[in-house]
Amino acid sequence: MLLLLIISCNGPSTTGPDLMVGRVVSSSGAPVQGLEIASLEASDRTDAEGAFSVRYKDPSRHVHFGRGGAWYQRDYRAADLETEVELLLPQTRNTALHCGQMTCVVEMVWKLGEGFTAKTTAACKPGQEMPLQQIPSETPEITCTEGSTGPQIPISARDEGARITIGAALVPLRVEIRPVDGVAPDACKVRVGDRIARSAGDGFWSAEAAGLVTVSASCDGIPARPREVHVDVGSVALEWTKSGPTLDLEDIAPWLAEVQLVSEVGEGSGWSTKIRESADGTFSLPPLAEGQYRVMGSGQPDATLLAIQPPEPSAPGILAAHVDSGMELLVGRIIVTGDIVEGAIPVEGFK
Repeated sequence: MLLLLIISCNGPSTTGPDLMVGRVVSSSGAPVQGLEIASLEASDRTDAEGAFSVRYKDPSRHVHFGRGGAWYQRDYRAADLETEVELLLPQTRNTALHCGQMTCVVEMVWKLGEGFTAKTTAACKPGQEMPLQQIPSETPEITCTEGSTGPQIPISARDEGARITIGAALVPLRVEIRPVDGVAPDACKVRVGDRIARSAGDGFWSAEAAGLVTVSASCDGIPARPREVHVDVGSVALEWTKSGPTLDLEDIAPWLAEVQLVSEVGEGSGWSTKIRESADGTFSLPPLAEGQYRVMGSGQPDATLLAIQPPEPSAPGILAAHVDSGMELLVGRIIVTGDIVEGAIPVEGFK
């Protein structure tokens, strides 16, 4: 509900306290009774007509009051002299503050008009989510400090209405698609974490992100080799080839339409990417560097698949896979001792 705060103020006094007089009404004109309006000098409670009268003096020339989950303050302005000031209290909402991985004191500020603000604060800890009741509906200005008086911490903030999420500040990351075979792709879709990157010139893309992210790409329907990096590196190159290694799982798992490739061991390990079946019935893989990779496919949760120990391949460069046709499940492993940039990867299936 919109509320209207109408205040009349006398001008500054050189001999004593000033007096702020006003009344609080809703947008329909109904008075708001029982609201405590205060300064550092005195306080008053609105009467049946929503009226109040409060004295204040330098240097704290303002009145304030709490309503819902916010603290409101109206500062005296020179333009208020011999005028009647009208202030709209905002529509409010119930929401929640999600702290992400931040540890700081969060302050939210809403500018509601000349000299009129609302504010609320909360102490954030990693993973914490706190309800915010009856705060202004508009998106606030949000700051994050180390303690109540510490330095300000750069953050990112996302207001989704029912939830406000804060996190580390977003910084740009430049992504290069580097063709291993020298043949440039026609079209690429590049992702940095959960964000789709935008084109930044021939062979380059860019997106803003925070912290440790997986950078992945699919060009002409063939995935590039993902990398897990911290965005502070500034730029990253993904290797891609138009005729990379392939997996043919038709004989052992004909039901699979998607597999997940996980880099478990090796330089740049830690990433995972999902690969859809190609039109020819095979799965096109990114170039594989030396290391160990897990291949998983099923409607089961990732945690279930990761708990299954895959069989050991009989030789490097071969996929050894455990297959359960009843559960339509496949969990396998590839051990790479030298880069695999093309060709069909042999498959060994175990029931």
